[in-house]
Amino acid sequence: MDLSIAVDHFMCSRELSDCLGAQERQWLFSKLPDVKDVSERFLSDLEERLEEDILRFDVSDIVLAHCPAFRKVYLPYVTNQAYQEQTYQRLLENPRFPAILARLEEDPVCQRLPLTSFLILPFQRITRLKMLVELIKECNSSIFPLISQSRWLVKHGELLEVDTQTISMSGSKLKLPTRPVYLHLFNDYLLLSRKKEVTFYMCWNIFRSEKQRWITAMFPSNLEADLPQVQCIRSYKAQEDDELTLEKADILQAKTITNDGWIEGIRLSDGEKGWFPKSYVEEITSRSARLRNLRENNRIKCATQKLEEEYL
Repeated sequence: MDLSIAVDHFMCSRELSDCLGAQERQWLFSKLPDVKDVSERFLSDLEERLEEDILRFDVSDIVLAHCPAFRKVYLPYVTNQAYQEQTYQRLLENPRFPAILARLEEDPVCQRLPLTSFLILPFQRITRLKMLVELIKECNSSIFPLISQSRWLVKHGELLEVDTQTISMSGSKLKLPTRPVYLHLFNDYLLLSRKKEVTFYMCWNIFRSEKQRWITAMFPSNLEADLPQVQCIRSYKAQEDDELTLEKADILQAKTITNDGWIEGIRLSDGEKGWFPKSYVEEITSRSARLRNLRENNRIKCATQKLEEEYL
């Protein structure tokens, strides 16, 4: 709905104006043309800001700049509401007014809406300003850089989402309505996208045989994450056939730890297994760090496998 309909179609109607006295016209429409002009200037500034930077669309300064104009026209319009309602009800008793109003409201431009729907628009718009500022603030705080050195793609593909709100029965068969959704699983975010729509979720419904593969990709076995991990702090050269040569910063999963200071472990980067002295490594105590190492290891394995498949 547009305020221009209230002004151009109703207020500027010659037939309706001839039916109204000067005071009745003032009480019925008040400062509606001024409200329309202020609203259009505000909208123009919003559109200009949006074109400047769609990713950082801030409106607080625009709202602040327009506040004096809002107060100047909206305050009288809101104050006049009681007179507006009384005048409208009184005019309905005038034989000419209802007939003229009915003809104007039947015009296609009104989309079957009465005059009162357009007169109430300023009240609706002014109360939405606070919601607009809060919504944009929340949206801006949710924006994050998708491309980052610390973010990588773990898995992607199309799945089917079950619409649990519209599940129905057809005879003896249960109908499960589904819709396609494309998933991009990063190491720290799950991106769900549909045609003409992109949204971030942390939970979702999946109806497909690949469900377990996605769960595995997102959450490596809890048992693996709870196994001890160590990081090499200084290089070690293997002395025996069953020992493992270590380079500084190697990450290993400890399988066996002896009382005499030796560890049997598997290097995550290449899967090599062997023994090494405990004094050459330090334990990784953070569970989140161990889980991150497992995910990185899984990512490398997937990338290597993909390259091998392409080569073959």
